[in-house]
Amino acid sequence: SSQAKRFLFRDARERRHERTAGALCQVFASFINHDGHVHRQELEIVYDFVRNVFPESDHGILGNKLESAVARPQNITPSLKHLKKHLGTELRLPFALQLFSLVRAGGDHPGERERFHTVMGAIGNRKLAKIVEGEFNDIDSPKSGRLPRVDFGPGPENDVRLPSSEETPRFRCYQAGTLILIRNLNDKGLWVRGQQVAPDRLVRISLTDEVVAGPRRFNYHDLAFFLQTEQKGLSPAFYLIEDNNDLTLVRTKSRSALAKISFGHRVLLTPLQSKRLTGSRREPLLAGSDYECDYHDLIHLDEQEPLTLESLRRLTQQTGQRFVLPAGRRKVLVSNDPNQLSGDSLLLTPGLAGRFVLEIEFDPTSGLGDARVLEATEAVTANGRPLDDETLPDGSLIRLSNRQALRCRFSENILDEERNIVRDLEIENLNHRFWKGGKAIDSLTFKLQRGQMMCIIGPSGS
Repeated sequence: SSQAKRFLFRDARERRHERTAGALCQVFASFINHDGHVHRQELEIVYDFVRNVFPESDHGILGNKLESAVARPQNITPSLKHLKKHLGTELRLPFALQLFSLVRAGGDHPGERERFHTVMGAIGNRKLAKIVEGEFNDIDSPKSGRLPRVDFGPGPENDVRLPSSEETPRFRCYQAGTLILIRNLNDKGLWVRGQQVAPDRLVRISLTDEVVAGPRRFNYHDLAFFLQTEQKGLSPAFYLIEDNNDLTLVRTKSRSALAKISFGHRVLLTPLQSKRLTGSRREPLLAGSDYECDYHDLIHLDEQEPLTLESLRRLTQQTGQRFVLPAGRRKVLVSNDPNQLSGDSLLLTPGLAGRFVLEIEFDPTSGLGDARVLEATEAVTANGRPLDDETLPDGSLIRLSNRQALRCRFSENILDEERNIVRDLEIENLNHRFWKGGKAIDSLTFKLQRGQMMCIIGPSGS
C-alpha cells in the first residue's frame, strides 16, 4: 500500500541520516584529536551541529556516535566518500563553516588548515573552502554570493543597526538553504539557548531558538527576514492605519492611511498625513518626506503610547505569506518541516500545526486541484472535511490546525498561507477553586501581549 511505502521510505531515510551523522562525527573527531587533547568547546561545536542538522534522530545515539568517534579514531576516507554522495548541497556550506570554526577553536594550526582544504576537496567543494577561510581571516572581507551574510551591531558599518550601548554585541548571520548560523564578532554578551556565545564561535539557530543581543531579541524568522532582504532588498510597501485606536498594517493604500512603510535592513517611512506622527524626540514627521529609520526607533501617533518600528515589522509576520507559483507549475510539495523539502517546494510557517507533508497538483485553466496527505501528525481537512486524496475547487481552504490554513487559488497560480496568531489576551475576573483546598484565585484580571508570559505563584509552584 502507499502507506507502507511511505513508512519504508521514512525508515530508509532515517538509516541514511544516521550513517551520514556517523560520517560527520568521524570527520569532526579527526580534527578534535589532532593534538591528542579533547576540549569541551570543540565537542560542543560538533554536537550542536550534528543534532540540529538531524533533529528527528535520537540525540542519545548521536552523542554515542561522537563519543565513539573521538575515543576510537578511524580512517576517514570511507566517511568522506559517503559525505560526497549523501551530504545535501545546502548542508555543505554550514559543514565547512563549522569545520573551520573547529580548526580555529583547536589553535588554528597551519597543518589543520591544510587538512581542512583536503577534506573539502574530497567531498567536491574546494572552492567553498577558500571562501570560508577568507571569511574567517578578515572580518571585513567582501561579501560573497556563495555565502549570504548580514551584520548586526551598534555601529554604522553594520547592515542592521542595534541600539548603541557598551554591552551591545556585534554578530554576523549566515544562511545556507533553510539553515541559519550566527557568529559572535566581538567579546560582548551574545546569548543563545541560555548560554553565552564565545567570540568567533558559530552556533546554528533552530526554529525555537532566540538570540539575545543586548536589548534586542531575534528568533529564527527575524533572522530569515533580514537574510532574505539581503538578497531581495526592501519588502513591498505596507500602509499604517488606525483601527479602533490600534495601529496595524495593510497592503492596500486608503485615504485613512497614516504612513507608507517598507522594511529592509532599515525602515523607509513616508508619512501620508501631517501632524499625526512624531519621532523618537517627538519631532513632527512631515507628510511626503522619506525617513530612513532603525528598528529600535520610536514613533508616536498623536498622544498615544510610543511603539518601535520593530513591533510594526512583526505585525507583517502574523498574517501569513503568499506563494506565487511560476506559470505552468502543476505539482508542488508543501510542508512546515524544512527537512522534508528540497528544490522549489513550499515551506509554511513551522510551529503552528503538527508536522505535515502535502502534495498538491492543480490545473490553472480549469481551476481544479488534487491534494493528498503524504505525512501528517494531526488531522488535515479541506473545506471542512478530512482531506483524502480528492479534487478541490478553486478557492479551497486546506486547514492544518486552528491557527494555520492554506488557501488554494489555483486559477491564479497562487497559494496563500493564512495564520491566526493571538496578538493579545485579556482576562477579566478569573476564579479558580480546588476541590478540597478552597479558593486559589479570586477575581484575577490581567492583559498580556504576544510574547509575554505571566506566572501565578503559589505555595507549591506556579
